[in-house]
Parts: sequence; structure tokens; C-alpha cells
Amino acid sequence: MPSELLLHLNDHIETNSLSGVASSTAGKWLWVAPDEGHFVIRLTRGADGYGEALLVDLADVFPMLPDGEVDIEGIDVVGDMLWFAGSHGAVRKRVKDPSDVETTLERLATVEIQPSRRVIGRLDLTDGPNGPRPLPGGRHALLGPDAPHPLVAELAEDRWLRPFAALPAKDNGLDVEGLTALGQDLLLGLRGPVLRGWATLVTLRPDPDDHHPDQLRLAKAFDGQRYRLHFADLGGLGVRDLCRFGPDLLLLAGPTMVLDGPFRIHRLAHGATSPLPRVLPAGQLPVIATLDTGPVHPEGITVLGDDPPRLLVVDDNAQTEPHGAVRCRVLELPPRP
Repeated sequence: MPSELLLHLNDHIETNSLSGVASSTAGKWLWVAPDEGHFVIRLTRGADGYGEALLVDLADVFPMLPDGEVDIEGIDVVGDMLWFAGSHGAVRKRVKDPSDVETTLERLATVEIQPSRRVIGRLDLTDGPNGPRPLPGGRHALLGPDAPHPLVAELAEDRWLRPFAALPAKDNGLDVEGLTALGQDLLLGLRGPVLRGWATLVTLRPDPDDHHPDQLRLAKAFDGQRYRLHFADLGGLGVRDLCRFGPDLLLLAGPTMVLDGPFRIHRLAHGATSPLPRVLPAGQLPVIATLDTGPVHPEGITVLGDDPPRLLVVDDNAQTEPHGAVRCRVLELPPRP
């Protein structure tokens, strides 16, 4: 079995950074999210990887989508639904030239809130002759910053997360980076905040809005609350992605700040089929893989439908081939104990 796969992306998307990935139909199809823009791409399994890219512009699917970069950080496919989540975090300006002192100071003082990042969406898929695609005129729905109860507004009042809601992402502020669908609910993994070494996860249930079918609302599905928090001891790391592995849940863990590592994959037994505990000690989250990084930072994971099953890892700043294909790592998964 090869330890790498090539992803042949659409020629109109020039990127070597992917932030989300989800496989469907036993790995026949792969959905990926570039780190920038407002696109998702569907790829088809081939002899040397995945290709035949279908580009889906979310701005076309969701007319109500706020202008700007969505910064998709988590995607998942369950049945005929594709879910995605933006990062939701505020953004501090990146320092480009530290020798320019005044500009550096100004950029470090500038924090922006981009409404286009504060969205969670659902695309209903339909099977076509060339594979699944968004259902034309379909039941697509969005939970955006103008929803009656947007996610950031809810978490900003939370007793644990209130101090971090206004902080920029990558400064240990609110930063959604992983998503997986568990029954009726979505589980979000947060890169930040990490509280005294404990990573944060959020369970929520986006339901169709009775008055606006193309919009979602947060249902009061958790003892009268619109979400439920969980805290996981990942050794001081935050959650960078989530995916199902049979009945188990895999968590990609990495630093909250812009660092080269460490990155590890943890497994929670029965985490995809049993109610998620509020507190997850380290003993319940064994490490099943440690990833080499350097300039390449793991951003997304999904289980391929191989026998034995393997894990595809997509990276930020990934290695590319001459024709623009992105090179991704594939890991063999240890058998369940």
C-alpha cells in the first residue's frame, strides 16, 4: 500500500494548503476544502490518487453567505449531506516584514472580525452520472452570523469560554478547526481555547429554521441549552480535526499557536456511537500516531475505505507536484483493541 496519495485539484484553485477533508462511499469520493476562499472540491478515486475535480462555489449555493473568505476548517459527509464549518475566530494581522517596526506594531494591534468565517452550512447531495454533487435548488441551509442564535453569540456568554470569545484565533481565542457529524448532532473541535492544558469540543444540533427553510438554528437539545461543552486532555494541544473510525472517534491534536508541532492522533473508543463525556482524561485518549511536520502542518484527517483501513492526512503548506497535484500522507490505522 502506498504511503502517499496525490490530489489533483481544479486548475482554477492554486493552493497547496488544505484545511478540511471527508471521504464518502467507502473512499470512492473525497471532498476537500482549500485553506482560503469559499470553495469545496469533490474528487474521484483513481489509479494514482484522486482527481476529476468538481469545484463547488459556496457563494453560488448560499446567496445569503457574507462576502469574504469562509475559512472552512471542518467538513464531513454523512449519507446525502455535506456539513462544513468556518473557523469563527477573530483574526490578528500577520507580520510580513519584522524589519519594518512601525508596520509590525500596527499589524499586531489590528484585530478583524470577518462574518463570512462565522458560518456552519449543510449541502444536500444528489447522485449523478459522474458522482455526488449539490442538489440543484436543493435544501441547502446555513447558520450564519445573522441567525437568531449564532454560535459565537452563544459561546460568548459561556462561563468557560467567555474570556476567550473576543481573542483572535491562534492567540488561544475561539477557533473552530474540526467537525464530524454524530447522528443528529455536530461535534466541533476547537483549536482554541485550551484551558489549563485541556482542549475544548462543542456538541450542537443545527435544525432547519421553521420560518426560513434555507437557514439553520441551534436547537435547545442539551438540557434546555443550545450546545454542550466537552474538555479533553490532549497534553496541552488543541483539536485540529475530527473523524469517525467505525464506532470510535479520532482526534487530530496540534498546537493552538503557529508552531511546527507536535501533532498527534488520539482515539476515543466508542466516541462516535456513545454519548460524549463532558470530561475526557488522557487515559481515555491513547495516541495512535505521531506525525512528522516541519513546514508541513496537518490540518485534516479522514478514514479511507481500504482494507485494512487507512487514514488520509491533508496538510497546510503541503508538497506539490509539477502539475499542481497536492501530495498527502496515508497512515495505516492500528486495529481496535
